[in-house]
Amino acid sequence: MRPDVIRAVLLGACFAACGSAAPAAVPDSGGSGADAVALDTAASDGPVAGTGDAGGGLKMGDAIAFPLRPDFEWDLGKPGPRGVGYRSFSHTYVPAAGDPTRTIGVHLWYPATATTGEHPIYGQLWPSKVAVIDAGAAPPTVESGYPVLVYSHGYSGFAGSSPWLVEHFASHGWVVIAPDHTGNMLADNDTPKPTALWWWRARDVSAAVDFVQSLGAKAGLNGPPRFDKMLLSGHSFGGYTTLTLLGAEFDMDTLTAACKAGKGLGGACTEHDLAQYKAGLGDKRMVAAMLLMSGEGDAKWFGPAGLAAITAPILLATGDADGGHQGAPQWKALKDIQNYSISLWVDVKKGCHQLFGLGLCDGVPVAEGDRIARTYTLAFARRMLLGDYTEPTLHVLSGKTKVSELVSLQTGQ
Repeated sequence: MRPDVIRAVLLGACFAACGSAAPAAVPDSGGSGADAVALDTAASDGPVAGTGDAGGGLKMGDAIAFPLRPDFEWDLGKPGPRGVGYRSFSHTYVPAAGDPTRTIGVHLWYPATATTGEHPIYGQLWPSKVAVIDAGAAPPTVESGYPVLVYSHGYSGFAGSSPWLVEHFASHGWVVIAPDHTGNMLADNDTPKPTALWWWRARDVSAAVDFVQSLGAKAGLNGPPRFDKMLLSGHSFGGYTTLTLLGAEFDMDTLTAACKAGKGLGGACTEHDLAQYKAGLGDKRMVAAMLLMSGEGDAKWFGPAGLAAITAPILLATGDADGGHQGAPQWKALKDIQNYSISLWVDVKKGCHQLFGLGLCDGVPVAEGDRIARTYTLAFARRMLLGDYTEPTLHVLSGKTKVSELVSLQTGQ
């Protein structure tokens, strides 16, 4: 399918679900240099990430052994030196006690020894030119095992709908796990959607991780993944899913009233749905997160007290050409999370909704948009999960390294 057709289909599906309000103005520093807020480059002895449960968290540098193997070279904005392996599975699980079973696709990317072979087609739509099906796995690049990135796709998306992300991280030594959110994929045209979808998605993510962990050696990897401390990422509707998995607590009064009026999450949600929101959807293994072009309206279901339950630092990525998805309100809503001071907002001038998805933005040159997306996500991941305090990573996150004139940076400091 031609890229312009793919763009029209995906954007139409997103705006139908998320609204199509004109984007608000966002700060534009004209670059990522002097106007950026500098990150603290000193090692921290205190906890900087955690989960919905108090007392979790990790310290910078102690999540996964660092430094990397000396023979492993890095360039944040370019594919890593490993090939990319890919496998997919079908998994059936029970979302909540008493529910019928739910079947999801589970997709796995990993560093590989091969760079040639049969390539997958993500979502039966997007052909990969990089990943190799069932390629042999390369060993971890850090002593304690593969770092893990978990990804939640957007409304009417598919597990590989940010192909650059999953392949970039795998080529740099990460294992990436992503579920297909059954009933909320590009091929699912049924409306209205089940109200349970708004909590099923979080359970899908946790179930996908549990499944890959249960595979053990059958996953075909060449070492142990670090399932205890993982990085979470979500695009668009996946941003809302990410907040729920980080342990954001729902404003039950607001949600219950909206559900009774038929205007809750998904509409007239049931008592069973409300019970899931009240119990919480957090997964304490997710210790840092990236919200990629996430809809700002989702935060209203949590409120300040609900977001304050989040202890994970967050990278918020937005674009000022992303209709209906406003960066400034999102960033303001995140001020209540406990690690707001080391969270980061990357705003891209002329960035559209798919900049951190399929990368189809008329206003941003393809190579520049790709470099922006790859560089900031990997730099944030390496600092937060690997405890990377090397200059290349810190200079990107502080703005000292100017990745693109289109980028404006802010931190919560």
